[in-house]
Amino acid sequence: MTGLIDTHCHLYEPDYDGFRDELIMQLPQNGVAKAICVGCNIETTLQSIELAEKYDFIFAQAGFHPCDTADINLEMWQQMQQLARHPKVVAVGEIGLDYHWDSSPRDTQKYWFAKQIDFANDIGLPVVIHSRDATADTLSTVREHTPKKGVFHCFSGSPETMKQVLDMGLSVSLGGVVTFKNAKNAVECARQIPLDRLLLETDCPYLAPEPFRGKLNRPDYTLYVAQKIAQLRDMQTQQIIDITAKNAERMFNI
Repeated sequence: MTGLIDTHCHLYEPDYDGFRDELIMQLPQNGVAKAICVGCNIETTLQSIELAEKYDFIFAQAGFHPCDTADINLEMWQQMQQLARHPKVVAVGEIGLDYHWDSSPRDTQKYWFAKQIDFANDIGLPVVIHSRDATADTLSTVREHTPKKGVFHCFSGSPETMKQVLDMGLSVSLGGVVTFKNAKNAVECARQIPLDRLLLETDCPYLAPEPFRGKLNRPDYTLYVAQKIAQLRDMQTQQIIDITAKNAERMFNI
């Protein structure tokens, strides 16, 4: 039986201090076959790689989150390019635009988003895209720089936006938001998305699904995302797990 693949988690966060290794070691028996730990800057990329080196079923991403782009210098960029070539790094991410927090100048965010897409294309890795309150500029940058492969993570946009993402050849990842009572867009996207473009994630420790909303999220809670999508599509949960695991293996070559 295929296990769950959490394609987007932040297991290095201090929320897990004191029980991180215990949690990770329990994941296989809790139904998680693989998990991909995300990079947001040099420090968290290094932490993700360290976890990936320690555990066979953990993989890493390398990249600068839009909120972390303000301070990038040439030395940091060169270091990130080297980290992205680590054998357990499976994507450039998470990258994109975030106009909600606006903690980096928007022109700076756009510059590094584009540069990281181009770099991912050069080294043959998919991109993992973060977009918050920046839909038009995110789609515009993606159209201009054309990732060869990639996914919009924790997607909560409209079905119309999802169609544009799919038309560009990219995939969509759904997380705990799809279980929230007021998540109309995520629910409708879960109903409509072609199954070969669907991935699952937790974005843990954030956005825990029902019935754990407001509590600490963890990779094995991907199950509740799969269950909700299966319910919305009148399918068996294991079918969703099987399909999304194959999609993740194909996307990230894991």
